[in-house]
Amino acid sequence: MTPVTQNTVERALKAMARAAVENEQYLCDLDGVVGDGDLGTSLATGFREVEATWETLDRASIGNLFLHVARII
Repeated sequence: MTPVTQNTVERALKAMARAAVENEQYLCDLDGVVGDGDLGTSLATGFREVEATWETLDRASIGNLFLHVARII
């Protein structure tokens, strides 16, 4: 099994941010079928902020990074 490292988590979060922003409308369309259609906007807004503040996020540990990303989103 491959260990989870800080670098792996950071790369995964950056990929998630990119995917959320690139697929904003698609996620809204999917959510519109079963919800109010704003999921894509909510995710993209949160991940844009994560991207904008990336250099200032506390990345001392994986837990700290997840905590700060969760607070933003």
